[in-house]
Amino acid sequence: ERLGDVQEGLPQVLRTQFRDVSADVSLARLRTSRVYVVGDVTNPGAYDISSLSTPLNALFAAGGPTPRGSLRLVKHYRGNQLVQVVDLYDLLLHGVKSDIKRLENGDTVLVPPIGPEVTVEGMVRRPAIYELKDEKDLASVLDLAGGLHAGRTLQAVMLGGAAGAFATDKDLDVTLSFEQVGAAALPLGSGAVMVFDDTADIRDVLKRTAHFFADESCGKCYPCQLGTHRQYEILDRLASGRVVPGDLERLSDVGRTMIDASLCGLGQTAATAVLSAMKIWPEMFERKRKGQGAKSKG
Repeated sequence: ERLGDVQEGLPQVLRTQFRDVSADVSLARLRTSRVYVVGDVTNPGAYDISSLSTPLNALFAAGGPTPRGSLRLVKHYRGNQLVQVVDLYDLLLHGVKSDIKRLENGDTVLVPPIGPEVTVEGMVRRPAIYELKDEKDLASVLDLAGGLHAGRTLQAVMLGGAAGAFATDKDLDVTLSFEQVGAAALPLGSGAVMVFDDTADIRDVLKRTAHFFADESCGKCYPCQLGTHRQYEILDRLASGRVVPGDLERLSDVGRTMIDASLCGLGQTAATAVLSAMKIWPEMFERKRKGQGAKSKG
């Protein structure tokens, strides 16, 4: 029982047996329990901690998980029996949960290696690198990052980094596996997710992406050397609102040539995001913007 319950209940029990009696209960010292914290923690070893402690207290005593340690699958063992799997994200994102079991003498807390990760950047509340546990699709990953800012709606997600492709709200339920993402014509890449809300200017995003590839091209093969620079020139002009008839065809031709004829992966993926945007927003490449602040709409 809790100390408060004992302090309240014991005097009542004594009064049923004795008259004019009073009692006070206090704790001068708590016994300790020896537990073992192992795995990917800063200081693995044996620790003598309060008998009221949970795996959170043991992890604190051991310096916490290392950068290689999991925050989602901390395991509490009693002998060979698994008592509980503790998800530290519940603490970090929602506060301490009351259902975490207490440690007993001889228990072990194991921090396994970190699981699959995803990098969520852009227009979300909590951009960060997240370890995945039960999150299976883009929608749950966005929820993990806190979702969009208040009043904003999703315009697009660039999946797979600068060499990736754009997904829209219709793709939020796609399972994040190579098979399912590939079936949706999207690259999983290194697990990078860049989020754009309805205030983002996709033309400017494409321009900056094209500038990166033009700057990184080594120039060894002409399709990449010339293609990345030509792609950037067209997108730079589009970003400033100067659309020339045939830009859609020119970008498509440059992009397909780089994919088919470039020697390395940089040139072969330099146009992936552009070709993806052309498929989703073809009107972006065929008309002038009404004003400098106009945004493309998905």
